[in-house]
Amino acid sequence: MRFFIPVIVVCTAGFLQACPAKVDQMTIGRVLPAALEQGNIPQACAMGSAFTPALAALGTKRKAPEVALAVTGVASAICAELETQEADLRAESVRKHSMGQPYAIQAYTDARIARARAHTRAAKEFHTVWNSFQTLYPGAEELCPKLSTKEEPVYLIGLLSGLLSVLHDGNGGRQAAIPQDVVLQAARAARCLPSERWFEVPAAIEAAAWGCIPGSGPKDVDPFQRLNELSVAGSQQGVRLTRALQVLVSANAGRDQEVAAGIESAALSFESTPGANEWMLLDELSFSLIQHESDLIWIRASGHRTEKLGVLPNAEPADSEINNTPDESDPFGDPPSPEADPFQ
Repeated sequence: MRFFIPVIVVCTAGFLQACPAKVDQMTIGRVLPAALEQGNIPQACAMGSAFTPALAALGTKRKAPEVALAVTGVASAICAELETQEADLRAESVRKHSMGQPYAIQAYTDARIARARAHTRAAKEFHTVWNSFQTLYPGAEELCPKLSTKEEPVYLIGLLSGLLSVLHDGNGGRQAAIPQDVVLQAARAARCLPSERWFEVPAAIEAAAWGCIPGSGPKDVDPFQRLNELSVAGSQQGVRLTRALQVLVSANAGRDQEVAAGIESAALSFESTPGANEWMLLDELSFSLIQHESDLIWIRASGHRTEKLGVLPNAEPADSEINNTPDESDPFGDPPSPEADPFQ
């Protein structure tokens, strides 16, 4: 956060015309690398929430500091991500522990509404970052832009934000009305990044899009098998973000065995392979996403969160009990059968 302060002081001293460019240069050269290396999720979250409004005010009528806004925007979206996790767990906990209690239906309905609102907020936050990405790199899904090495992390977080915006909107009941085609746009734009250098995340975004929208990928490629293969390669580099995408997309698709296998593989990787020092924030975010899916499994089965990542309940819940919202008229009845569409 301290790196933004000198830029803000200079800009408010009367150099507003040059300010957006200065802020963007500072963001790419110093702020983003420092944040990624520190790996402090609460600090990154606080930075995004604190500085996004101030940076937006530093723009001119013709130009905004889009790079800086994308970086602080995704940091702010991480706050919303954490809120959705707590809302998910509360809803599942209410469902698990309130069965047969007075006002159980009302308690679950309230928790379900809170969960939908949290996911909608997260969807909007990530979609704002995606809009900044499109401003910075218009038409990237058709023609790859020229990217410097320092720009590549900004490009990557834009791609991730597009995918996450659609996933969160699905979990929020489509209240943000984000087009599902965003995931395919992100998938095509992901081909512009060297996947091997970025822990196979660009290729994983493409495979995730194929998994999210059945029939959108090559007929001879199983997107979920592809995600698992990429996760193995990416985890060996000390960043488990590809594995987190595999677990997240599999969970949204109701593929419970793959979720469990992904969580177990991630736990082994976290134990055996140290996180890459330069990209600790990405690895910490990966851990948070994977642990959350594990927590959901544990609460549904045993009523409490994960005690040790990689250890799953002995009596795992039936497939139909995982990753599906029950009928609103009876929150403790059998959930509907899982659909092929992971956005539902």
